[in-house]
Amino acid sequence: MNSPSHSDRQSPAWHWLLLVLIGGVRFLNLGFIDLQAWDEALYAVRSRGILLFGGWVDQTSFAVDGLYSSLHPPLHVWLTAFSFQLFGPGEASARLVSAFAGAATIPILYAIGRKWMNSSVGLFAALLFGLNPFVTFFARQGQFDTLLVFFLTVSVYCILEAQRTHNWTWPLLSGAAIGCALMTKLFVAMGIPLAYAIWAYGLRRVKIPRAQETLLGLIGISVLVAVPWHLFMSFQHGDGNLLFFLHQSALVDRTITGIEGNVKPLEVLYFVNQMFVLFPFGAAWFLFGLSELRFRTDDAGTFLAAWFLVFFVVFSFIRTKLSVYLLPLLIPASLIASKELWKAVSGKTTPARQAGAFGATLVFVLWSSSQTWRSAAKEVLSSLFSAHFPSLPSLLHSSVFGMIMLFIIGATIVALDKGYLERFRTWIPAILFFPLGILAGYQTVVADRFQYNDGATDLQHFVRKYAIRQIVVAGHERNPQLSWYFEGADLGWRDDLHIRRIIPPQDSLRYTEWLDSEMNGELSSSLLVIEKDKFVRYKTVNPVLFVSPQFRPVFESRRYSAFVRSPSDFLAETSFSELSIGASR
Repeated sequence: MNSPSHSDRQSPAWHWLLLVLIGGVRFLNLGFIDLQAWDEALYAVRSRGILLFGGWVDQTSFAVDGLYSSLHPPLHVWLTAFSFQLFGPGEASARLVSAFAGAATIPILYAIGRKWMNSSVGLFAALLFGLNPFVTFFARQGQFDTLLVFFLTVSVYCILEAQRTHNWTWPLLSGAAIGCALMTKLFVAMGIPLAYAIWAYGLRRVKIPRAQETLLGLIGISVLVAVPWHLFMSFQHGDGNLLFFLHQSALVDRTITGIEGNVKPLEVLYFVNQMFVLFPFGAAWFLFGLSELRFRTDDAGTFLAAWFLVFFVVFSFIRTKLSVYLLPLLIPASLIASKELWKAVSGKTTPARQAGAFGATLVFVLWSSSQTWRSAAKEVLSSLFSAHFPSLPSLLHSSVFGMIMLFIIGATIVALDKGYLERFRTWIPAILFFPLGILAGYQTVVADRFQYNDGATDLQHFVRKYAIRQIVVAGHERNPQLSWYFEGADLGWRDDLHIRRIIPPQDSLRYTEWLDSEMNGELSSSLLVIEKDKFVRYKTVNPVLFVSPQFRPVFESRRYSAFVRSPSDFLAETSFSELSIGASR
C-alpha cells in the first residue's frame, strides 16, 4: 500500500466539518411521506411485527408473504425494531438505520483515500460519493442496501489496514464486517473475499501463505457471525439443508432467466449505462484512473479495482438487474476517480488526459440529465442494427443531444489548445462538487417533500377519521405500503379493521363486471380502494373508466382511489356527513 507523507496523513479540521455536513444531509427531512410501496414498507412491517409479536430470529409468521419476506437476513430489521422501540414507528425511524449507515460510510471512505494517497483524495471521494443524489436517496430509504455498503466499506478498510500494518486484528475485524454484511443481504458480501483472492493470487500482490491465512480469517469469522441464523432458518424451513436458501431466494432464476420483470433491454451493458447515468460527475475520472492502474504496482489501487470489477462482472451477467446493485461499486469507483481528479488538480497528469476526463464528464452529465434524450439515442442506435428507420421524435431528440455533445467536444479541444484547463485546473473540484451539493440539497429539502407521496398516509388518516371498518382493496397479491399504514390489518393483526384483497383479471374489458361481482356480497358501506398502479405493470390506470356508476368517489391520490356504493349507508355508519360524496358520473 502506498505510504503518504506525514503531512499528507493529517486531516485539516475543515475536512472533518465538511464530512459531518455531508453525512448530515441524510437526516434532513427524513420523515417525508410515504414509506415506499415495496422494500421500504416490507422491512418496516417486519420490524413492527417484532415489537408486537416477538419473533426476533424468524418473522415468517407475521411478515408480508411469510417466508418470501422473512428469508432476507434480519440485521437491518433488528436495528430498525430498536429504532421503533426508541422513537416509535414512523417514516423517520424506519429510515434511521440507513441514514446512520450512510453517514458513517463517509468518514471510512475518507480514511481509505487519505491512507492510500492523501487527505485530498479522501475528501474528493467523500464528496463524489456522499453528495451523489443516487447514493443520498438510498441513504434515506429504509432498505438493506446502504447498511450493506457500510459493512463492505468497513471490511475493505480493514483489509487494507492489514496489508499496511501486518496486524492480525484487521483481518478478523474485516471478517466480522463481512459477516454483518451477510446478515444484511444474502450472498452479496462474498464478493469481497473473492476480490481479495483474485488480487492476492491472480495479481500476486500477497505472499501465498499470508494470503491463505488472511482468507481463512476473513471467511472463518464471517461464518461465525452469519451461519447461526442461516442454520436456524434452514432447519426451521428447509429440513436443515442450507441449499434451501439458494432455492427460496431464486438465485438460479435471478441469474439465468431474471425475475419480477427486472430483465433489462441493455443486458450486460446495463451497468455501463448506469455508471454514466447515476455517477456522471465521477465516471470519466474513474475510467481514466482505472486504465492507469494496469501499469502500476499500487497495491491498494489494484485491490479497489478488483473490488469494482468482481461486483461489476457478476452483476452484469446476472439477468435480474436493479439500479441499486450499483451502490457497492460506487465506493471503489469514487476512490479511483478521486485519485485521477487529484492528479489533474495537482498538475500530475498530461493536459490531454485532464481535458479528456473533464470533457467526458460534461458529456456524461448531459447524458444523465434527460431520459428523453437517452431513450431517443437508444432507439436510433437500435434502428441502425435492425435496419428500420427511427421515429421522427427520436431523430429530433438525438440530433439535439448530438449537437450539444459536439459543442462540448469542440469547446474542450479549444480549451486544451488555449491552455484554459491547465490555467484553471484548481477550479475543477468546485465546478464538479458545487452542482452536486445543489442537487443533494434540493433532493432532500425540496423534492422529497412531494415526489414520494403516494397518498397512503392520507388514506390512513381518511380511514381513521371516519372509523371505517370494512375495506376491499383491488390490486395484485400484496402491497406492503398498505400493510404498514393500516397497521397489518390485511395480515390479520387487527380486529377492528377488516381488509379483503381482490386481484383483477388479465382482460381489462372485464374490470367492471369483475368489480361488481366481487362487491356484490360486501356491505353497502364498505370502502372500495383501487390501487391504480397494481392492475397493469409499469402503468397507472384511471378507475373512472371501469368503476360502474353505482359507486361514488370519496378519496383520490396519486396511487389510490376510493369509492363507496351506498352513500347513505356509508354516511350512517361512519359519521361521514361532513364530506360531500362525489357527484354521479
